[in-house]
Amino acid sequence: MKNQHKSNWINKCQNFRAIPLETVLLHDGAKQDIHDKKKWHTIQGAISITGTKFFNWKYNFGGGGAIDLVMHLKECDFSAAIAYLCIFTPNQPQWNHCPPVRDFPTCKKLLLPAKNNTQLTRVASYLIKHRKLPEHLIYQTIESGIIYADPKANVVFLMRGKGNAVVGAELRGTTHKKWRGIASGSDTQKGAFYVGSPSFKVLCICESAIDALSYFTLFPHTLVVSTAGANHRIAWINNFIQKGYRVICAFDNDDTGNHMADKMALLYPLIKRHRPEEHDWNDVLRKIMK
Repeated sequence: MKNQHKSNWINKCQNFRAIPLETVLLHDGAKQDIHDKKKWHTIQGAISITGTKFFNWKYNFGGGGAIDLVMHLKECDFSAAIAYLCIFTPNQPQWNHCPPVRDFPTCKKLLLPAKNNTQLTRVASYLIKHRKLPEHLIYQTIESGIIYADPKANVVFLMRGKGNAVVGAELRGTTHKKWRGIASGSDTQKGAFYVGSPSFKVLCICESAIDALSYFTLFPHTLVVSTAGANHRIAWINNFIQKGYRVICAFDNDDTGNHMADKMALLYPLIKRHRPEEHDWNDVLRKIMK
């Protein structure tokens, strides 16, 4: 009986994995590239699909099947991905007992990278010399603990939520190989990396921590947050709107950023778009600082 139950579960998982990736992407609001039909613009950046395989060029990450894709798009665990995929097969008997998504944990346990102060010099140099961020701002954020270096010389940008609790972290490589990601278990619906003061009553939303720091450098009288990717559905945005903040969407000037900004404007009509003249706000800053 136990083996039969295991066999049924394996078959169900195989059926879930076989759900067309295009179906999942369309439901999640992704936009197919007009020039490359295998390329999709998602909340996690550009993703290429070939059959059941996908690859995210922004995070240098790939996988196979609908379960892996949902886990990547939603930053959730296996169980939550299974629950989400039940909506695509509502009339099949084997899915009748799928529990609702709310019954599953939406993220894994938060695992932050270890600190390594010997790499701070490299990290600070990368942010100041390569990214052209102000020296005083970088050392201020390092001293406050919201930025640190890990053993691989990645920059770790802490995401903070209610009561200043750490709810995740953005990661950015500082070597010649471009790399970015987020710490396992990060919850972007509970907090974000931010810089500035709430007293300004102006909230600006960027796609990355580096863009947030860049925007704050250019427009210091703001509270700037990063959504760790272009995501139009952020639970905490409405709280700021209700408190009277002027909210600005400053996503990247590319297909994904513009598409997600449009979707955010539909959800929150009061949000204004501030489109960078370059690809992103760090590009704007670096052009000025040349």
